[in-house]
Amino acid sequence: MPWVAAERGPDDTPTHRPWRWWTALIAAVIVVALTIFVPIIGVAVYQFVQLGNENPTPEELRAAILNPGPLVIALLIGQILTTIAIAGLAGYGRLSWADALALRPPVLSWRIAAAIAGLVVLFLMFDEVLAFYYRDELTRDGEMVVSLLNSDIRVAAILLAVVGAPISEELLFRGFLYPAFARSRIGSIGAALVTTALWTGLHAYSIAGSIEIALFGLGLCWVLTKTKSLWPCIALHAALNAVFCALAILAAG
Repeated sequence: MPWVAAERGPDDTPTHRPWRWWTALIAAVIVVALTIFVPIIGVAVYQFVQLGNENPTPEELRAAILNPGPLVIALLIGQILTTIAIAGLAGYGRLSWADALALRPPVLSWRIAAAIAGLVVLFLMFDEVLAFYYRDELTRDGEMVVSLLNSDIRVAAILLAVVGAPISEELLFRGFLYPAFARSRIGSIGAALVTTALWTGLHAYSIAGSIEIALFGLGLCWVLTKTKSLWPCIALHAALNAVFCALAILAAG
């Protein structure tokens, strides 16, 4: 995996300094805190200032943070800032974005394409089984997104789910963090488990929803290692979110 190992020159010295797992993790935590949570809190504070409420109750604070319009704006801003930040961090040490984040044309053969298609089918089948037994939990996990998709800010919500989330999340977790962990002692398998656990935790879903997200994340790590490119991961992530958005809109009539 060329984006995992440090490229070396003719004299066997590294041509760039790759991120170690712990420095990459610290950088990722800072990026998420500054680009995701700060905009959301900033929007909530702005609403309180506008309303003149200096001592909000916990219920009022939650309502302000989850206000659909400002929340979507804050998340979109966060996704853009995350993408910019990761691009800057990944390019540290004279390494191109294509090399640092595996943003290269994918290595594909009919066998790899068939394996990916089979993996998608298996995931969808498992997802149906999971939905049959844990429909209520999965419904609660997605109710906020569903409400946004069926509101006046539908277009912004679709951009958030189908464009912003796949690009920013894939760049952060599988483009930036995965190779940093894969270079450590835990190797590629450990890197897939750790980055998938972090990605799953960020979603804060129910147990059933977390299982669903984790399996999808592990599958994307496998796709990354087979194709040596992040583009198929972004495409699959966007496609899954697009299907979810379409089903949510159609279900609402």
